Amino acid sequence: MCRVANLFLQFGKDFAYNVTMVYDKNRTRKIQYLNEKQLKQLSAYLLKTRRPKFTGKYMILTALDTGMRPGEVEGLKWSSIHFDTGMIDVKNSWNESTQDFEDVKNEWSFRTIRANHWLLDVLKELPQDNPRGLVFAENDTIPTSAGINKVLRNALKEIVSPLKGFHFHSCRHTHVAYLLGQGVDLYAISKRLGHSSIVITANRYAYMIDEYKSRTDQKIIDSLDTLYKPSYEFKVVNRNFKLNVQRLRKVFLSSSSF
Repeated sequence: MCRVANLFLQFGKDFAYNVTMVYDKNRTRKIQYLNEKQLKQLSAYLLKTRRPKFTGKYMILTALDTGMRPGEVEGLKWSSIHFDTGMIDVKNSWNESTQDFEDVKNEWSFRTIRANHWLLDVLKELPQDNPRGLVFAENDTIPTSAGINKVLRNALKEIVSPLKGFHFHSCRHTHVAYLLGQGVDLYAISKRLGHSSIVITANRYAYMIDEYKSRTDQKIIDSLDTLYKPSYEFKVVNRNFKLNVQRLRKVFLSSSSF
């Protein structure tokens, strides 16, 4: 538990500053994500320019809002979306190499996550009559990651300078960075991502947000202050009361001597 707590306090790079490249502990993997302002700009642009005939922008919005893996987004079926409850069952993944469905990454990746109702309302714009029941299909064909990356690059050029290396999977990292920046519990994020343990999530994103550590530290101090403050205040009040009694007694004794 202590190990997890220590990892939890190590997140890096200011979420409110810029697109950032960070590395894992051995500096073997780069992670890119958008800051909050850019995330909102991208989402607004995608919503404004979306066309139901072309599903790429809908897929990017889904990845940004849910944190699902690219293959999970590509393999999403209408039967997995519960519009009445706002929940999505993540149980399929699309393999571009075999052009077929497969199980999600591992047993923990089978999960049910909540989605914003605005996203679900937007998804309703897409045709639901393809034979395989796919949410994202153009002429019964699922857009490839390469195609989505092209849509994403073109969209980003409209709102920020070109971002080298930012791709479809980076939407998942952006989702995590935003949730962490909002103070969402790491365990909840880990379950939402479909990781097998919170330690994997902590290790993977341990250096994402520096300022998150200061926020967490302050939250700890505030919690401890709340724990001890009533007792401390009682002692101060009690001590002040005794001092006032002593002062009044001195005044009374001095006045009685006249």
